[in-house]
Amino acid sequence: MAEYVTDEMVEAACKKVWPDIFRDDESEASGEASSDDVEYVRTWERHIMRKALESIAPLIAKRAAEEMREKAGKWLGSKERECREISEDLERAGCLSAAWAAQQHAENYRMCAAAIRALEAE
Repeated sequence: MAEYVTDEMVEAACKKVWPDIFRDDESEASGEASSDDVEYVRTWERHIMRKALESIAPLIAKRAAEEMREKAGKWLGSKERECREISEDLERAGCLSAAWAAQQHAENYRMCAAAIRALEAE
């Protein structure tokens, strides 16, 4: 997961956590300290932030995967309902083979949603 932590992510996080150290205006950030001292502190803060982000990257990835499974499950459920409604309409219209095909599509969506739920249970 460490490969997903970019320099841009580290820099943005540092600016949010330590805004007084990571100002864009060098003079405001340095105060009485020399630019070498400021850069030394920034280097260490970047190092600390990178390690922190790398340690939570698996949690972030897991949450993103959970959200994607949830969205996929909702989408599959809506498609299943849509296919069942179409199947019922076709059946009422006497188009039994088309109704059967729509019903099979609905069943495929249902099975995909069940597979996603099984993954969530792991």
